[in-house]
Amino acid sequence: MEFDAIVIGAGNNGLSCARKLASAGARVAIFESSNVLGGAARTEELWPNYRVSSASYVLSLMPPEIIREYELERHGLKMLLMEPSMVQPFPNGKQLIMWRDPLKTLDEIAKFSKRDAQTAVEYYEEWERFFQIFDRHLLTPNPPRVYELEEELIKNGLEHLIPHMLYGSIGDFLDEHFESDEVKVALAPEAIIGSFAGPYTAGNMVNMILHTMGMSTGVRGAWAYVEGGMGSVSRALKNSAEELGVKIFLNTKVKSILVEGGRVRGVELEDGRRVEAKVVASNADIKTSLLDLLGEEHLEKSVKRRVRALKNIGVSTKVHVALDSIPRFREGIDTQLAVSSIIHIAPTLEYLEKAYDEAKYAKPSTNPFISLEFPTVYDKTLAPQGKHIASMFVQYTPYNAQWDKLKEEYVERVLDAVSEYAPDFKKHVLHKHSYTPRDLERVIGIKGGNIHHIDVTLSQGFGNRPLPGWGYTTPVKGLYLCGAS
Repeated sequence: MEFDAIVIGAGNNGLSCARKLASAGARVAIFESSNVLGGAARTEELWPNYRVSSASYVLSLMPPEIIREYELERHGLKMLLMEPSMVQPFPNGKQLIMWRDPLKTLDEIAKFSKRDAQTAVEYYEEWERFFQIFDRHLLTPNPPRVYELEEELIKNGLEHLIPHMLYGSIGDFLDEHFESDEVKVALAPEAIIGSFAGPYTAGNMVNMILHTMGMSTGVRGAWAYVEGGMGSVSRALKNSAEELGVKIFLNTKVKSILVEGGRVRGVELEDGRRVEAKVVASNADIKTSLLDLLGEEHLEKSVKRRVRALKNIGVSTKVHVALDSIPRFREGIDTQLAVSSIIHIAPTLEYLEKAYDEAKYAKPSTNPFISLEFPTVYDKTLAPQGKHIASMFVQYTPYNAQWDKLKEEYVERVLDAVSEYAPDFKKHVLHKHSYTPRDLERVIGIKGGNIHHIDVTLSQGFGNRPLPGWGYTTPVKGLYLCGAS
């Protein structure tokens, strides 16, 4: 077999890359080791007639330009918009609701602090001014270096944002600008999602930018479910790519990337077949791509050292349960609004910081941060009639914890934490399933079980990602990275 380009891995980024190459006239093949399309964007039937977005679970970060160019709605993509966007319950029975409409959210914030509501107006306006600059770089081949972003911010009169937006922490930012503890914690989680960082870790605002920049839904930072689960996103990308002639081979593992004279020549498959191509793009994480598939012998000593040193310890676990019905939340928390949104369980910034502190010593958080969703409230195709699915994104659950001993007990701890806000939650549970970071590595192939491949921090963000000045290129001619790294 011979192609113009080979893509390793049929995750969303790999499918998107293959489709883009095919639109330029290239003959493209994707080789995927799993029998499941989509990488982390998958829908799995975990129990008979229950289909679950088992890893990635909501959509926001896919640029609307990609959705339009690839005609993904024609190929089956159907977004189900959440309203409200988020409900933050508190132990005292209060709740703070984030709506898609910023004005309604400001009314909610005012219930806790009128001053914070006024501050939030300035907060939203300045974030949008920042994103008007940042958005220019999203679909470019060379992400901006930090100093280039600084220059653009200064040029546009936003130099006062530099200390916090680029170098600071969400905790310090919120402490400086807001007075209500409830408002602070409601705004903080996007900065720590999926990253080995606490709310006061310097540079975590880069992760905040990542999780609030999305415009898939047409509303900045708003998330949506996808009918049929996240595997439907992958199927739409697959259909769009195959329409242009892309060949997709599932259950076909790449053993190694072939190199001659410092240039890519193709790949060798696990069954011994060699497939030639002048371009190879790897959707795998950077450590798998360069240290395993390419081979360290093709890298200079300094490059090997820097790749090995990239921070990639996964800290996120997914817990899924099948339910016989929707549980009721405590008095003061609107059950219908809560289950129609993303529910964040973490009452204070101190709670988040303590959860992070334990993880630094390879211990899962005693009191974890939990992002709880009920996708079947919107998507009736996922479960039998009258039944439901609840999914929990949990931090901090470090990869290097002793999961063989801890997993079953820890899932119960997570369910107990949810039950503090929905007391009859566990009574409705029919089935349980979980993916720890070690499971994510084993099942999906992400080294370290890191949902971002490597942490999203200042030193590993913007033009520093994966290494300064690389962009999507590598030291080997014809070899590119197209994954989350």
